Amino acid sequence: MNYDQIHSLFKQRYSQSSWKQFLTEAFVKTRLLASPEILTGIDANVASQVQKLGFITLDENGIERQIAVYEVTLAEGIILERNRVGLRNLLRKYWKDIDAAFIVYHLPGVPNWRFTYVSELAGYNPEGDFVKIKTEPKRYTYVLGEGESTRTAAERFTAIANKGSKATLDDVKEAFSVEKLSKAFY
Repeated sequence: MNYDQIHSLFKQRYSQSSWKQFLTEAFVKTRLLASPEILTGIDANVASQVQKLGFITLDENGIERQIAVYEVTLAEGIILERNRVGLRNLLRKYWKDIDAAFIVYHLPGVPNWRFTYVSELAGYNPEGDFVKIKTEPKRYTYVLGEGESTRTAAERFTAIANKGSKATLDDVKEAFSVEKLSKAFY
């Protein structure tokens, strides 16, 4: 997929079929479930339904890394533009034992949706200490959809898609570590 196609998708209301098609085209090893798995035990005050859509597999120096793909239909009254940390933690028990997750949050009938990338890898820092490496919930998320500035998100996904089968988890993390520039910046 090229930048214009990705940018166009991100300017639209959320559609599961469009999102799944995008992931399949952007990532070489995407394994989406024919019937999404409905997750249980979710806080009904926050989400009316959560689905696991599948996995994306990336090769990192011979090690397979998996990114789980989830879709969250938010409960009435949840404000999409706020509560980033709360939304991120909604699925923590499901993605804590995998390498990373792509999570889409949406409300039916609302023109905007949120994409979040999360990761909590265990590994060694440059000093040789064993540490948990977490993504920052305020930096690895974008509000997309009608009327939103989607340029940065589209650029980031285009950079990953252009790497094709050579994309690694580090490439994904680096791509999403760039914050969207706001009018306040200028």
